[in-house]
Amino acid sequence: MYSPGYYKEERFDLIQQLISEYSFATVLTEGNTDLISHLPAQLVMNESGRPELLSHCARANPHWQDLKRVGRAKLLFHGPHGYISPAWYPPKKDNVPTWNYAVVHVKGNFEIVEEPSAVGDLMSRFVNHFETAYETGWELPVHENAITQLMKGIVVFKVTGLEFEAKFKLSQKLEVSTREGVIQSLGDSELADYMKKTRSKESP
Repeated sequence: MYSPGYYKEERFDLIQQLISEYSFATVLTEGNTDLISHLPAQLVMNESGRPELLSHCARANPHWQDLKRVGRAKLLFHGPHGYISPAWYPPKKDNVPTWNYAVVHVKGNFEIVEEPSAVGDLMSRFVNHFETAYETGWELPVHENAITQLMKGIVVFKVTGLEFEAKFKLSQKLEVSTREGVIQSLGDSELADYMKKTRSKESP
């Protein structure tokens, strides 16, 4: 990913937050773009305190077999983005429009989870994570028959040994006062919120 130094984001808390807030990922087999899937994914910490991605796909989706064969996956998480008007800058003849965005690329080892009790534990954790936002109290049935039926329709997998590459292109090249004007012009928006989060990162 083309990413000049002033757009590279390495603060893990911001990377983790973007994945949590924009958890619907574009999934690729590393080194092979013929198969592409769009899947929800959750960033979790394993027993050793290392980050892993948890996801699943339909068993009928042939992509999981390709991922298993290669053993490497790449997931792209797309955060807030939007058009930036040059009308929001101090007047200059060379002002041009641009597009601001925040994205995270993650790659790692693809591992299928096949043991039924592990599938139940991981999928319960997955479902509870997303159900919490709706406060429904709904829980995934985890008795043996339910998990057996679940595994007939889906493939649960993890991506481990993660490598992160994040680009937050959020007007860092602008003068501070101009950048603040862009934030104000965007109003109450997710993109403006992400621009505020990057205020503390110095740019060259």
